[in-house]
Amino acid sequence: MSAFLRFRASFARRILLAAGVAGGVAILGCGDDGETGGSGGNPAGGSNPGGGGEGVGAGSDGGNGGEGGQAIGGSSEGGAPEGGSNQGGDGGAGGGGGEQDVERCFVNPAPDAECPTTEQAPGFFTCTDMGETITEWISGPTAQDGLCCYQVDVGPPNDPSCGIVGRPLMLDQVPQRAAVRSSSTADRGWTAALQVSPSIAHLSAADRAYLARSWAGDAAFEHASVASFSKFSLELLAFGAPSDLVMSAHAAALDEVRHAQLGFALASAYAGQRLEPEALPAAGRVELATTPEAFVRAVVTEGCVGETVAALVAAAQLAVSEDPAVRAVLSEIAEDEARHAELAWRTVAWALRAFGPEMRAVVEDAFTRAIADVERAEIGDEAALHAHGRLSGEEAAAERTRGIAQIVRPSAKALLG
Repeated sequence: MSAFLRFRASFARRILLAAGVAGGVAILGCGDDGETGGSGGNPAGGSNPGGGGEGVGAGSDGGNGGEGGQAIGGSSEGGAPEGGSNQGGDGGAGGGGGEQDVERCFVNPAPDAECPTTEQAPGFFTCTDMGETITEWISGPTAQDGLCCYQVDVGPPNDPSCGIVGRPLMLDQVPQRAAVRSSSTADRGWTAALQVSPSIAHLSAADRAYLARSWAGDAAFEHASVASFSKFSLELLAFGAPSDLVMSAHAAALDEVRHAQLGFALASAYAGQRLEPEALPAAGRVELATTPEAFVRAVVTEGCVGETVAALVAAAQLAVSEDPAVRAVLSEIAEDEARHAELAWRTVAWALRAFGPEMRAVVEDAFTRAIADVERAEIGDEAALHAHGRLSGEEAAAERTRGIAQIVRPSAKALLG
């Protein structure tokens, strides 16, 4: 079995343990080789009506579902318990339809050269800082303070296909991140302290620019995750969480500082100059959850679903990468993101115990909506540069889909009993 499948198998077990229900479902069936894997675990509920839950497969086929258990996410895959219903919850809210003919600006991927034309730009810029996909390039570019600005049509913000990395910092339902800039001023510690040296001699200028942009975008989201975990820590205290959750939340924030440094160091190496985040004003404007229900909804969406699939995507990136520097970075990030996902599941398991039976319906609805958002996301058009850890949009979307089917759905069903 390949290292990637071993990671997925171990991660599935860790999530079930974090949710406190490891004995409740069949965990994994492993194939004999590292490519196709097995046909998945045995049904959790066996053949008994109402027994329920899905198996979690290590291979591409996933596990076979039990005959019982209520479906999560508007699907009846798990079957219906005796006397119950096989109808899942309502789908998530729509994304708002995007905007037309608006200006969006991006860091020039090659500061010593002209901005890419509208024909070239899709190869460099696939998403905006607000997680919008670019659906049409209308005109441009115009250069503004080292940025390349275009008139474009965009999809709604917070599109999962834009590959938000880490726990997002949300403000008015939109993920926030700092703009990225090239800098020749005094270093602020986001890159210089790290010796990250990918091999770039064989890369074309276009590939280097694409890699610089991609890694800088990831790093900017990791940078915003520091603020997101700080917010999470305060909310844990506000709702009386146990100390181990609070400690883990603060440790996760420090992990995200490190991830941002690693990402900006890689981006700077590809760009041939220092790239770093600008200020993040949104960090001073976030509002804490005021009810346990709002808090738990966010943890399910951003952590149990978002960080679970993000950890799997990072592991998939590691599996295809060849450059030693990139592999070292992704190995650290994948393991840390897996631990952050575990923290989210531990938090929801605690909330279900702490806030009474009414919280179960909140959690179930949150999973339904978050899963639906991932499943209906458009597939991004990112190019693949496997040796340097970049998946294509289709590959990343496929990994998110597998993560939902093989880990999130069965773990959520087991968590909810």
